[in-house]
Amino acid sequence: MKKLAVIVPCYNEELVIAESYRRTREALHKLPVLTEIIYINDGSRDRTRLMLDEIAEIGRASCRER
Repeated sequence: MKKLAVIVPCYNEELVIAESYRRTREALHKLPVLTEIIYINDGSRDRTRLMLDEIAEIGRASCRER
């Protein structure tokens, strides 16, 4: 089976990250492949990291710090 990983860089994205995740997941769900979303937090100073932790708990996404 084919696999696809989407890598999303993040910097101070707390206002848009939830909607971005929803849209990305919706688009990936339509594909006939195994998918993963990987977020790279690039030193955000807002609540981006906390929101990414919540996203990781509920879905197939992971967060890495740069």
